[in-house]
Amino acid sequence: MKLVIYRNGGFTLVENVVTLALVSLLSLSFINLAILAGKMARSAREQLTASEIIEMKLEAIRGSTWGQVTSANFVPTQFVVTNGAVYTGTITMRKKPVTETYGDSLVEVIVAVRWNTDRRPQHLQMTTWISPYGFFASY
Repeated sequence: MKLVIYRNGGFTLVENVVTLALVSLLSLSFINLAILAGKMARSAREQLTASEIIEMKLEAIRGSTWGQVTSANFVPTQFVVTNGAVYTGTITMRKKPVTETYGDSLVEVIVAVRWNTDRRPQHLQMTTWISPYGFFASY
């Protein structure tokens, strides 16, 4: 009589536990990566919104007449926009200190916006110079 020994190609309990632990660690890494990608997309979206708010304010000022721009109460100095996040902004207008003859007809406009992303303060600012003869933008 011949003794036949069958060998199954299965895995031991220890091998299965180690494999499960490795798969779990890799899964957690991908989950963390997905969470980070979501936060970065939200931050980029909020920065784009802030940029659009600044452009909207600058275009409103650029579309105004020189008399309106130089009047004291035409342009508000502060504003608040709520679009998912709360954006608070300031508009600063001041005469540009230049010695050239056109210095009296040149005004610097600074629009700054602040908001919070995940309890971290964010800030974006744009500057433009306007005159009755045209404008020049600086970012």
